[in-house]
Amino acid sequence: GNKQERRRREKELARERKQGENCNVVEVQSQLLPEWVDLWVDPVANALLSPVHRRRTRAAAFCLPMLEKMSGGPMRKSEMAHCFSVILQKLDEYSCRNYDADRVLWAKLEVVRQARNQKLTKSSVLTAILQEAIADAIPIDLVVSALTHNDPTIHLAAFSTLDAIIPSYYGAGESVTALQLISQELELWKAALPYALKCSGKEHVAQMIKCLDDVLNRASAIQSEGGVDGTDDLVISFCSFLINELFVKSGSYPGTVAEKEAFALPLAQCILSFACNGKILSKSISINSVASRESAKPKKRTRNKGTATRLLAPREVVSRERILRLLATSDVFGAILSLLHSMWDRTRELAYEFACDLINQATLASIPLPSSLLSADGQRSWRARSFHLSSSPRQREADTGGRMLALLFAALPANERQEFLDEMANLANDRITMMGEALVVEASSDGTVDHRLLPLAYGLLHALRLMLKQSRLLSDRDGMINDGTRRYSRAYEDIAAISSRAIQTSLAVVADLKKDSDEDEVDIQQDSVAPGSSAEMPKKSAMPLNVNTGAIGANAVYSSIKAGDQEAEEQRYAMQRIIMGSWLLTKEACATLATAIVDHPSSPPAPLVESAGSLLISAMVSLKHQGAAFAAHNALQLIALACNSYEALLCFPEQWAKRILHEITSRETVRDSTLRRSTGFALGLLSLMRTQPSLSASSGGLSQDILAEIIRFSLPSATIMKENLQKWTASGESCKDTFVFSAFSSTGRSSSSLFVSDDSYEIRTRVHALNILRLAILDAPLAPVVNKIVGDAFMSAIIGYSDASWRVRSSATMVFAAAMLRVVDANKNASALPIDQGGSGKTCGAAITAVELFRCYPPLTHFLQAALKEGISATETDFETIGGAMFAAGNEGQSTSADHVHPALFPVL
Repeated sequence: GNKQERRRREKELARERKQGENCNVVEVQSQLLPEWVDLWVDPVANALLSPVHRRRTRAAAFCLPMLEKMSGGPMRKSEMAHCFSVILQKLDEYSCRNYDADRVLWAKLEVVRQARNQKLTKSSVLTAILQEAIADAIPIDLVVSALTHNDPTIHLAAFSTLDAIIPSYYGAGESVTALQLISQELELWKAALPYALKCSGKEHVAQMIKCLDDVLNRASAIQSEGGVDGTDDLVISFCSFLINELFVKSGSYPGTVAEKEAFALPLAQCILSFACNGKILSKSISINSVASRESAKPKKRTRNKGTATRLLAPREVVSRERILRLLATSDVFGAILSLLHSMWDRTRELAYEFACDLINQATLASIPLPSSLLSADGQRSWRARSFHLSSSPRQREADTGGRMLALLFAALPANERQEFLDEMANLANDRITMMGEALVVEASSDGTVDHRLLPLAYGLLHALRLMLKQSRLLSDRDGMINDGTRRYSRAYEDIAAISSRAIQTSLAVVADLKKDSDEDEVDIQQDSVAPGSSAEMPKKSAMPLNVNTGAIGANAVYSSIKAGDQEAEEQRYAMQRIIMGSWLLTKEACATLATAIVDHPSSPPAPLVESAGSLLISAMVSLKHQGAAFAAHNALQLIALACNSYEALLCFPEQWAKRILHEITSRETVRDSTLRRSTGFALGLLSLMRTQPSLSASSGGLSQDILAEIIRFSLPSATIMKENLQKWTASGESCKDTFVFSAFSSTGRSSSSLFVSDDSYEIRTRVHALNILRLAILDAPLAPVVNKIVGDAFMSAIIGYSDASWRVRSSATMVFAAAMLRVVDANKNASALPIDQGGSGKTCGAAITAVELFRCYPPLTHFLQAALKEGISATETDFETIGGAMFAAGNEGQSTSADHVHPALFPVL
């Protein structure tokens, strides 16, 4: 019949099935010819049974969905069911042969899954031939075996097809209701889930959770329509099993394996989302914030608008509230506390996020939390444990203590949270003061340090950062329950000042402080504090402790050395604790400082932002630890991005960029980089260029100005460049009168100031510029603006190959390699040589041709011609002279690279 009649019959059959009446399966004769079916069923079955797993999955994903089109379209349900049934029958025949049983089982389940996806297993359209084929091919004992199989692909396929397999076991004359079917399905889930709990792979866990969410929603809908009262609630009983037996007892006990933790936390999050009908506070706030940021973008019309959220029946609302109460129990919070002590960072993070969501949803539903978070004795014990862990020298224990304090902060009412936040800030401030005093070592004969006197504060700073991140969400939660919505901006400023003090204190240990200038040390210690803040660094009469942390990879050698006596061994561990504590304090303080400024409830004060940026720049260029330098880089990037939202703060990114450029270009301030390849200077400029809104603009912007300056300082002095320009201009017949670098076209500089003057030229400045240029080329977010000046980078690198300084040649080599990877490709040629000429005969699709390269960067054509002519202009006599001079200088032990450096022919060719 037509579409309306088919829909009407589907509704009638579904209603009869739910009421338990005898509902016959669809008896429609298929019109497919047996000869036509025999043509393709054997090849498809053999492809599904391929020994290679990848081939099997590809065959299933490609061939089985094509059956709909082969059988006449989506309206020909009987023909489609006939196609799937003959494949199942053929696979059942192969199971009697010498084929692997596991492969046959997977193929059968995959065929049923594809039939389910095409809605052929619904009770209203299920045909007798397909029902019989499923029941014969996959009996109930085989289903149970598949659900508990050790292969994750098999038991995942079994879980996803349970609702399609179980109805096939009931014939036309048997009476069965939808409630009985879902009850049997839930029993199978209960019996098999403990075996599938230990699993690995994010995709597998995600698919399992998706199947579980589907069965929970189907069971809830069927139960509400079936008229089951609260005493016989199947969904509550099933969720109670998931919470108590799987999450609490099997997936989150102390010392559980990582695979169980990886499944237990998404399982708990799925139950919480089901209990709240998908309306979790943290998810809705994040979605709204993203929507507000993208409100200015033009909206695109989409074909699939999604399905509307189903309205819950009153019985479902009551059932889901009871499930939420099952989650907000002491046993569940005890399991969360155990997961917070896990050795895996991801587990602690997921456990903290789930605990925050559970606390928020329970508070919104007026469900009381456990006494450990509400009673005075429980809070006292919780705080004592949290403070103890946050002071631990182990990073994961300090992380656990900070997260526990943040959970206690989320559980407190609005009138107590501000007092608790102030208390934590004051405690962190006192810890940092005590740490600074302990690091001030008086001049003594033995110079020993007692590590037990060094208090550690990075755990408390971690707690403060998490509390600040929660503040907006908790304010919205308080507004929903009419508990006040105030956010105190003064607390953000105080925490920012405390974080600045923490960075200054740690830099005294892990920063490369200049020994020959006391004024520079004072600048790092004093000038970066926010004016008027209550956390200014007190002046000390003695110099702080500054230790040499050694080279990269020195920890292995350090640990293998055995001290001569007990006292020396204690001093070694004392110094190691001081160094590690200072590094971790720097990393956590940088993140907390950025959070206090970015999440400020109003516009952050300009002096605070300016001092924070200057302090982070000082940290990046002086730190001896790359991880801490990257933490400062991420913090500066967040602060610079926040400056784009306030007109009073727009000037600071440009001001910070000028400071970094001044440090690498001024003869008074330029120095060798603390980290390899000028990492500190490069990270500072990358932080500022990434956050500029003009990255995709055609011209202008701070990013292009910075890159133009970097190109300028990566070139030789003005005298040498003027001589080179004359050669390059004369080399091309149709080139313009003036040779201009692409980076200089939009700067507005005069021709006399395009290059560095001879008096201001510094080799260290050029090396820094080349290293920064290399990292900028490799940085993916900067690709829109960097791609315009890659031709300039090629020229700067090839010019650097001919420099007398080895440092310049080394840095130029790194720039050339980065530019080749970014623009051309690692293969370097778009068209390979034929096989008969010694080539591979294969082409690289990612590479570009020389024509395309020169079209994108026109000055590169004449430059490469000039460099090639200069390289081949040396006569045979010149080569003999140079070779004899190098041999003589080698015998005498004296050789200057300036006399023997040959123009770089290899990179040009």
